[in-house]
Amino acid sequence: MLTLLISIIPEYFKDVNIPVVLLDNYIPGKNYNCITSNGFDGSYFVISKMIKRGYKKIVHLHGSLSYYGFKTRYDGYKSAMRENGLMPETFECDETEESIKYALNLVLSKNPEVIFASNDPVALIVIKLLKNMKIKVPEDIQVIGFDDIIKSSISNPKLSTVKIFKYEMGNNAALRITELINGINIHPVMSSVFTEFVERETTKGGKKDEK
Repeated sequence: MLTLLISIIPEYFKDVNIPVVLLDNYIPGKNYNCITSNGFDGSYFVISKMIKRGYKKIVHLHGSLSYYGFKTRYDGYKSAMRENGLMPETFECDETEESIKYALNLVLSKNPEVIFASNDPVALIVIKLLKNMKIKVPEDIQVIGFDDIIKSSISNPKLSTVKIFKYEMGNNAALRITELINGINIHPVMSSVFTEFVERETTKGGKKDEK
């Protein structure tokens, strides 16, 4: 679905004669204005934090890498792991419980200390499945998501996640549209909004955390 959407967008835009700004998306090789969340930095930061706390078995469960957001988060995870001399362990799944359950069984074969999911919906299903298996979160396995959707702050346990600043992204997109309408700075730009780690109940907190 995502692959189809990404492949259709450039053709569709050829016939659009109004200013266009992509929000949290980027199409390689196409000079469209876009405002994205910095998935690479967000993943790199949170994985580095977990490593500094002493965890080494950190596994990444992700969606299709044809989606720009998932790919940047995947790259940030891999970079943090490799820079610390650790082997990245990644598994792809669809955003369905059946697909996540299958991938989770593979993840568990690696005896992970931390499962890092590429978005919150996947992370929340992982927590549900772990509960069904009588695996405690975060005592047995810690879980981290990405996005900070509303459900993440009210789940049981509450999900630790990387927050995307959607309001700021939308505001920047509106400002960029206004510039284009008024013929200001018309050369296409790609703007990235940094993320923030929001720690809740699915991670243990850092006894050896960095300052």
